[in-house]
Amino acid sequence: MVNYLCKVAEVSKSGYYRYWTSEAQQKRSQREQQDEQVKEIILKAYHFKRRKKGARSVKMTLEGQFKVFYNLKRHQEGYEEIQHRVPLQKGQSL
Repeated sequence: MVNYLCKVAEVSKSGYYRYWTSEAQQKRSQREQQDEQVKEIILKAYHFKRRKKGARSVKMTLEGQFKVFYNLKRHQEGYEEIQHRVPLQKGQSL
């Protein structure tokens, strides 16, 4: 059964079993905790001075006021999880 599922999903059997190890589960939970912390920080910057901001303004606020450095892609990722879409300028892509 595992062989068939791995072929369908195009995943190696070792990769499948590695996904279920306790180390991998711990890493995933740590990553989720880090993502939650990042979301909180990004929301603080987004609501700083009670004005809505775009991705670049949030980045500048984080760097200037909070001394936190993330790239624009990380900001966008945080907003997707919070259900906020930060408007990008024309011609700007991730």
